[in-house]
Amino acid sequence: MELTVAIRLIDKGVTPARVNQVWADLGCGSGLFTSALSTLLPAGSTVHAIDKLFDLDGILMANSLHYVNDKASLFDTLKSSMKPSGKFIIVEYERSTSNQWVPFPIRFEKLQVLALSLGFKKVTKLAETSSAYSQGGMYSAVLMC
Repeated sequence: MELTVAIRLIDKGVTPARVNQVWADLGCGSGLFTSALSTLLPAGSTVHAIDKLFDLDGILMANSLHYVNDKASLFDTLKSSMKPSGKFIIVEYERSTSNQWVPFPIRFEKLQVLALSLGFKKVTKLAETSSAYSQGGMYSAVLMC
């Protein structure tokens, strides 16, 4: 496909603006649509181009896991992108009740049970801290592939 065709396919979905924008092109492949999008955005804008992840040493998920309802599927998918020695570092709220900002919380104990059931070799709590947003505070943990 030519760049001009790629631009034509997406140009009506990009709102013209003078202010810098930040976009992500998920599954970018060779970057054709990344380039097309870049031509449509104001100078100084950013396009994060992400394709298949593979041979990763680690993945950091800080304050993001609580947006995922099906954590088992996410971990299964991401684990296949990791080296055998790979690790996940998770930072999350230590709570079990949801709210509009933390729709699918997971306490450390539940994360540990889930990760071990998915074949992770070891799950270790790294640290804890208080939180201005949650009485239970926050924790960090590492999941070893």
